[in-house]
Amino acid sequence: MFKDKEIGYGKSILVSLGLILTVFFALSWVIPTGLSVGTTFQSSEMTNPIGFFDFFRVPASTLVNSSHIIFYILLIGGLYGILGQTGSYNKLVDKTAKCLKKRIVANTTLIFSIATTLTGNLYLIFVFVPFFIAVLFKNKVDKLTAFAATVGAILVGNVVGILSSNMLVTIKSYYAVETTTMFIEKLIIVAVFITLYTMWVNKRKGEEKHEKIPLLFEEKKSSKQDSYIMFNVLTGMIVVFLFLVMFNWSTLFEIEFFKNISTNIMDNKILSKITGGFNNFGNWGLYDLTIMIMAYIAMLIFIFGIKLEVAFESFKEGTKQVLKPALLGAATFVVYHLIMVTDNSTGYNIYNTVTNFVFEITGEFAILGTFINSIFSSLVYSDFGFFVHYLSNVADFTSAASIPLLTLVMQMTHGLMMLLVPTSLFLVAGLSLVEVSYFKWMKYIFKISLLFLLLGTIFVGMIAYMV
Repeated sequence: MFKDKEIGYGKSILVSLGLILTVFFALSWVIPTGLSVGTTFQSSEMTNPIGFFDFFRVPASTLVNSSHIIFYILLIGGLYGILGQTGSYNKLVDKTAKCLKKRIVANTTLIFSIATTLTGNLYLIFVFVPFFIAVLFKNKVDKLTAFAATVGAILVGNVVGILSSNMLVTIKSYYAVETTTMFIEKLIIVAVFITLYTMWVNKRKGEEKHEKIPLLFEEKKSSKQDSYIMFNVLTGMIVVFLFLVMFNWSTLFEIEFFKNISTNIMDNKILSKITGGFNNFGNWGLYDLTIMIMAYIAMLIFIFGIKLEVAFESFKEGTKQVLKPALLGAATFVVYHLIMVTDNSTGYNIYNTVTNFVFEITGEFAILGTFINSIFSSLVYSDFGFFVHYLSNVADFTSAASIPLLTLVMQMTHGLMMLLVPTSLFLVAGLSLVEVSYFKWMKYIFKISLLFLLLGTIFVGMIAYMV
C-alpha cells in the first residue's frame, strides 16, 4: 500500500487506473472475443489484442467521448466562481457553518445519503458538494472526513436507491421489474447502511485548519446591492425546480402533472417559440442540468450587477480549480474505451467472453454469477445504464421469479463498487476536488465496505430463503 507522502491524490488515481488498464491489456492478448445473445454465446476463437497505437488512441477517444463530463465539472467550478462575487453566497456559507456546527458531520452525511437514495440524481446532488465542503472546512473538519460526509455519503445512498428513478426505470425497461418491487426490503437495507455509515464517519471527526477552501472565492468588487434574501429565494426556486423536473414521476408513480406542464408549453405557439425545444419535465438529465446552471449564472450576473470582466475572471478562476477533477473524472471512462478496442465492430469483445464464462461455471447459482459479473462490469461501466445494458442477459440464466432478487444484487454490488474502484466518476472527481489520496480513502473505507458486503449477503440470503 502506498503512503500519502509517497504519492499524491492525482498520481494515486492514475496509478490505480494504470494497474487496471495493464490487467485488461494482458487479458486482451489471451482471451478470445465473443458475442452473447441471451444464453447463446458465440466465440470468435481468436483474440483482438490491444496494440501499441491503441494506448494513444484510447485516451484521445476517452477525452472526446467524455467531453460532456468535462464540461459539466468545469461548469460547476465556474458557477462557484460567480457565486463568490455575489457576497450573499459567502454569507450563506458562514451562517450554515454556524447553524450546523454541533453535529455538522452527521447532519451532512445524512443530507447527502438520504437525498441520493430518494432521488438517485447524482449529477444534481454533486453540484452541492463544494458548498458543504466549504461549510465543513469552516468548522475545521479534516479533508478525509469532509469527503466521506459528502461524496462518500452520495455513493452510500446510491448503493440501493429506493426511489432512484434512473436505476428503477432502467431495471424496469430491461427486466420488466416493477419500480415498487422489494421496496420494503430495499428500505431496510438502505436504513441500515446509512445508519452504520453515518456512525462510522461521525466517529472519526478529525480536525484540520484549512488555509485554502476549494471553490470559495472572495468578492473582487462589491455587488450593486445586498440581496441575501433574493439570492436564497432564487437559488431555492432553481434547486426545487431541478429536483422536480429531473425525477421521473410518470414511470415511478404514474403522476403525469409535470409531464403535462411541459407538453402544454410546447403545444402553445407563443410559449414554444420563447422556450425553444426541451425535454419533458421528469425526463431531464445531465444536458438539461448544464443548461439550467448556465441560465442560473446569467441570472446571478444580472441581479447582482456583476461586471462582465469580473464575471469572466471569476468563472475562469473557478474552472481552473476543477480542471484536474474534470480530467481525472473523464479518465474513469478509459477502461470502457479500452474494452471497446477489443470489439471488432460486430459486437464481439472480451467482456462478453468473461461474463459468459462466469455464468457457465456458476451454473444454477445465478446469484453468485450475477454478483461476480457485477463486480467485473462495475470496473468497466460506472454509469448504471451501461452497466445494466451489458448485463441484460442475466435474466436468461435464471427463472422469472428470481429476476427481482438478481436486480437487487446488481444494484448493491454496483453501488458498493462505486465506493471503491478508480473507475467511479464521482469518487475520483471528489477525491481530486478535496485533494485526498485514493489509497488513503481505500484504507479508510475498506472495513465498512466489507461490513456492507457481509450484511448485504445476509439480507440477500434471507430474501432468497423466503422467496
